[in-house]
Amino acid sequence: MPLYAPPPDLLTVDLSEFYPELKDKRVRGRVDGRKVVPCWTRADIERGDLPRERASMQGISAWAKAHPEQTRALLDENPS
Repeated sequence: MPLYAPPPDLLTVDLSEFYPELKDKRVRGRVDGRKVVPCWTRADIERGDLPRERASMQGISAWAKAHPEQTRALLDENPS
């Protein structure tokens, strides 16, 4: 599955705005409730748990709510 553009829900946090000593450091992720969490990996989507056509923020959120145990396991293994 080619990557044509960044996901629309991608969030980038420039850490130097909070801590000047972290100049040129940033964190990328997505918002889950009131937390910034790692983005879903390509492996998460390609594993087949989430069909590609439902790999939107809404589709991923719905899948995560329906599969809380699997969601925690995926978040724990996400390297990003």
